[in-house]
Amino acid sequence: MRLFLTIAMLSFSSITFADVQAQDAKYYLDKQVTVCGKAVQIVSKENYTFINLNKSHPYQDFYFYYLSSTFPAKDMLNKTVCAKGIVKNHNGKYQIIINSLDQFSYGSN
Repeated sequence: MRLFLTIAMLSFSSITFADVQAQDAKYYLDKQVTVCGKAVQIVSKENYTFINLNKSHPYQDFYFYYLSSTFPAKDMLNKTVCAKGIVKNHNGKYQIIINSLDQFSYGSN
């Protein structure tokens, strides 16, 4: 029974998300985390949306790359936005690729 509980606890701990500030996300490359920052710029194109955190492009600390052009920008602009995913490096900038709005949470500031 103890062995089962130990294995169960280890399994759950491996799927938890760390909360990371946008400027620190680069230290979590290829790790699954929740990254948070202020959405200061949101740009939608044909089939995708960039949500730049803390600073506008090209100086952003981090960005979310959302695979849709339909994004509730007015709900999230200038608010603290968090999203869960795997941190990747794309041309020297750190990102999480977002497939669903369910990956997002945002505050009121």
